[in-house]
Amino acid sequence: LFRFQALDTQLDDSQLEWVPWDLIRDQPPPAPADFRPKERGVVEVRVQAQPDEPHSWWQARVMMIKGDFCKVRYLGWDQGSDDVVDLADVRPSTGMPPRDRPMCAKHEYGLVG
Repeated sequence: LFRFQALDTQLDDSQLEWVPWDLIRDQPPPAPADFRPKERGVVEVRVQAQPDEPHSWWQARVMMIKGDFCKVRYLGWDQGSDDVVDLADVRPSTGMPPRDRPMCAKHEYGLVG
């Protein structure tokens, strides 16, 4: 397990979250300045799953684009998980594999939002 603390909150040790290693990815390279998602394409969307959780990136398929917004369907979820998001919260899908689990080392990583 991996323990993180949101950058914008000050929590004591009892409030820190443990996350399985298979969900941890390295920070991807910045998206190209001219990136514009395409309908039916797979992207990553920055969302907050619960109000008390930090934002994170979720894979989704772009269903429709209108102006500066797009309708997405999160991969692995049913149609009830469709969401309308600002294009500023969409980046190309990285397809990056999970981080390798350290043998016996402590690692601290800052979250990028």
